Amino acid sequence: MQSIQKSDITAVILAGGQGRRMGGQDKGLIEFNGHPIIELLIEALIQQNIKIVINANRNQSTYQRYGYP
Repeated sequence: MQSIQKSDITAVILAGGQGRRMGGQDKGLIEFNGHPIIELLIEALIQQNIKIVINANRNQSTYQRYGYP
């Protein structure tokens, strides 16, 4: 059986949705411990050497600033 290397894995962060349950705010942009949740998630994935793709349907310019497709 062939093992999978972490560098072969791509995480797709689903940053879509309308944020109805969060008062209209994107969950990924809500701050936790002084940082947007998306930043904390990206940092955790970087530490694991996992490729990242962000799928967003609004606030796209904000998510694009993180430098991931």
